[in-house]
Amino acid sequence: IVDVQKDFQEGGSLAVAGGKKSAQLIADMYTRVGHRIGQTYFSLDGHPKVHVAHAAMWRDGAGNPPKPLDTIITADDVRTGIWTPRNQLAKPAALRTPDGKDRTIRDYMLYYTEELARKGNHDLIIWPDHCLIGSEGYAVDPVLMATLNRYCDQYFTNVHWIPKGDDPFADQYGGLWAEVPVASNPNTSLNPALVGALQAHKKLGFVGIALTHCVVETLRQYTSLVDDAHMSRIHLLLDASPGIPGFEARTNKLLDEMKNRGMVVTTTTGFLA
Repeated sequence: IVDVQKDFQEGGSLAVAGGKKSAQLIADMYTRVGHRIGQTYFSLDGHPKVHVAHAAMWRDGAGNPPKPLDTIITADDVRTGIWTPRNQLAKPAALRTPDGKDRTIRDYMLYYTEELARKGNHDLIIWPDHCLIGSEGYAVDPVLMATLNRYCDQYFTNVHWIPKGDDPFADQYGGLWAEVPVASNPNTSLNPALVGALQAHKKLGFVGIALTHCVVETLRQYTSLVDDAHMSRIHLLLDASPGIPGFEARTNKLLDEMKNRGMVVTTTTGFLA
């Protein structure tokens, strides 16, 4: 389950249409076939206030913050000073290179945006502040949370919570690693124990918010680690995975590639039926 949290639902700071319906459909599935779900893994998007994808990190030449949703920051923007990280000459220990060299925040942000471009993945989009750690918006949808608690109690199990996005210098869409891992923070790199646990299951359902970002990125990361013979174990529950408008082309391209390798697209009622 990917990021079914209040800030991604109607009324949240980064609302996705269909977010509350997603939670209800997933909850209904657990009520209906919870006895057939052996383990549950749940990623939680969570950010500090000052974060690479939040306006609080950046200022333009006049000292103004970027406008969320309307701002994409590129390496050229950082290089030419169109956008500059605040306190740009500071050298946090967290940004020290593996060989012990200090880097300024500006130097790191230039490296970061260059790496995003090199990988050809997501641009650095400035999002509205969302899922701030400890805030109401960080919380899991209450209907789904209550259902999961009943499921855990009834079947003597626990949800495996997977935090992501809490490093201020790395955005993270997928549940397995950050867009650009921070060398000093192993939590931003591949989690081999989690991957091994997922690969041990005969059937895997992926579902959550938003399809166009964190769901498809979690799928992209996971499927890059498995061979084609494993792909038929992977099921995308599309009816409960709403997306953000405007990003359909990239999402559909990635999903088509996965379907061609054998991934199954189904629904919360079709999965485990």
